[in-house]
Amino acid sequence: MKKRELPIGVYVPEVDGWAPDTRDELREILTILQDWKCPVCQDGLGGILDVHEGIVTKGDVQGWPDSWKFLINNIYNCSYIHRHCHRHGEKEFYWHIKCQMFGEDSIKRWYYNLPFKNGVPRRFE
Repeated sequence: MKKRELPIGVYVPEVDGWAPDTRDELREILTILQDWKCPVCQDGLGGILDVHEGIVTKGDVQGWPDSWKFLINNIYNCSYIHRHCHRHGEKEFYWHIKCQMFGEDSIKRWYYNLPFKNGVPRRFE
């Protein structure tokens, strides 16, 4: 099957490990980037943990080809958190965390150039 190319204008950061090939690799990278802490409660990572898509959810990208999913399964969008710390629907919370980690300009460039069908689902400022 031919891999679908990304639309013109989609921004893929040139950051080492930005979108790892597997969820396990993503967990490992997030653990280090988050200094072994849950970004929600700030406690050490332990117990039942999940990789959570915070800014752009799977629901936001329904209909995207599988070859584009790395655009949300990356260190700009995901956090490694305790299962009981999920904050579903609180995209602004995760936006601020990621802007602190990687810089607001980088996060904005990634987010506002994603190939959403009907424009970005939410404006962050």
